[in-house]
Amino acid sequence: MLNWKHVFDCCGVWSFFAATFWRKNYSLSIEIVALITVAVVLVYALGGFMGGRLIDKFGRKRFVVYSWFTRGVLIAAIVFMPDVYSALFMSFVATLIGGFAVTGSHNLIVEQVPKSRGTMMSINGVFASIGVTI
Repeated sequence: MLNWKHVFDCCGVWSFFAATFWRKNYSLSIEIVALITVAVVLVYALGGFMGGRLIDKFGRKRFVVYSWFTRGVLIAAIVFMPDVYSALFMSFVATLIGGFAVTGSHNLIVEQVPKSRGTMMSINGVFASIGVTI
């Protein structure tokens, strides 16, 4: 299940960095950066929906580990792209896979203690908020 709070938290952190990146490296206008940010949020949400469909095909643990690893590598690769179009494409791919990763992570968390799903999600939310704050 897609948690919209995490869509905006995760995309929010990336968009703060990304907005500066787009403006500094490619001299994009604020309007264009705002459109990119909206597109990133939509791609992230799409990744969340797609991840929910794919997780059972690959296995939860494997899916989560590979998707987080791949997302990290792709985000690091964005800064090495030669032009704005390839960087934007890489950003969209990384964000799509980020949607996979978060959906898979939530699914894995809920699976840990099936009788206490609500408690597990609450604890996860608390620690995620602490992590974002730090």
